[in-house]
Amino acid sequence: MRDGDDDGDYVGYRHPPKHTRFKKGEPSRNPYGRPKKPKVHPVIKILNRKLNTRNDEGKRMTVEDGILVNLVKNALAGDHKAAVTVFKLRNDAERALGERPLTAAEIRKQEAEKKERLELAAKLTDLLEEEAARGKPERPRKPPEST
Repeated sequence: MRDGDDDGDYVGYRHPPKHTRFKKGEPSRNPYGRPKKPKVHPVIKILNRKLNTRNDEGKRMTVEDGILVNLVKNALAGDHKAAVTVFKLRNDAERALGERPLTAAEIRKQEAEKKERLELAAKLTDLLEEEAARGKPERPRKPPEST
């Protein structure tokens, strides 16, 4: 009854009841079929593979992360070509994000401004502590004027 007998009476594993089977000429219930898996280039597969080495957060690193870490280590050890490559990669990444890398002069200017702000904050703190020590009440602060 099972082998070769296709009268539709048998119901069991991989043999649904006759009334639920596809009828000839009936449109498919899944017209586009299963979606295809996205194609991934073999190089990307290898670079995304996890290593047993762990990063600073304790998570397993990918091959790509390991290569970058070694590149930076080599640059720090004095390898000129590795240093040039690291800086090129950084500039490319910043350009991709739409950011322009700062020049050395701009970095120095930002650091000087930050230092100046910290010194001003320290002076203001000292003045407020002196006033509090003399017993003068603090003056009420005016809200900043909106433009």
